Amino acid sequence: MNYYVGVTDYNWFDFLRQEPREDVNFWKPLGDKSFGAVPQGAPFLFKLRKPEHAIVGVGYFMSQIGLPISMAWDTFGVRNGAADYESFAQSIRKYRAAHGKPLEANPAINCLVLTAPIFFRKPDWIPAPESWGNSIVTGKVYRTDEAVGGQLWAQVSTTMLRYQQDAFTRELATDSLALESPGIYREALTKVRVGQGAFRALVTQAYDKRCAISGEKTLPVLEA
Repeated sequence: MNYYVGVTDYNWFDFLRQEPREDVNFWKPLGDKSFGAVPQGAPFLFKLRKPEHAIVGVGYFMSQIGLPISMAWDTFGVRNGAADYESFAQSIRKYRAAHGKPLEANPAINCLVLTAPIFFRKPDWIPAPESWGNSIVTGKVYRTDEAVGGQLWAQVSTTMLRYQQDAFTRELATDSLALESPGIYREALTKVRVGQGAFRALVTQAYDKRCAISGEKTLPVLEA
């Protein structure tokens, strides 16, 4: 199996780890390269830059789509890894400026939609492979049938299993609460949209960022 280790910064990770997310946008600020490293459904690991230099989570690659940052915010909101649009836009502009890109009010970025993300607590961080070179800037593909890739995936999958078991235990506790207070639980369910960001991105991509009815270049109002 092939999987990808993508490099990200601490701010993105730290914001998103605060509460469970159905999907997240692992954005590429330059927006100039298509992502084809792994197929849909492949594991996508999160690696922090130095000094942390560690694997801190994992999700599953769903799709990619190029969007102006305003539309990326409309699609994913806080699942972009920022509390508000201005913070998100400033992060994009900072990285683009560092790479010599011209200042734009609404630049296009490449959005990698990742589902079912898990963010590890610090004691569970996994050191990056010793072979990880300084020339690797955005990420790298690993294979489970190779020594380094197999060892890293064994560590990640073991950690994932523990988090999934913890989540299952919490879900059972929530189900017990639902039996005691069904009215409260039903109200909470109406506010959850499973994988809404991924769904909106897929539909938007299918219609080439145009409204299916009017043909205008606007993001449809959709719910999963």
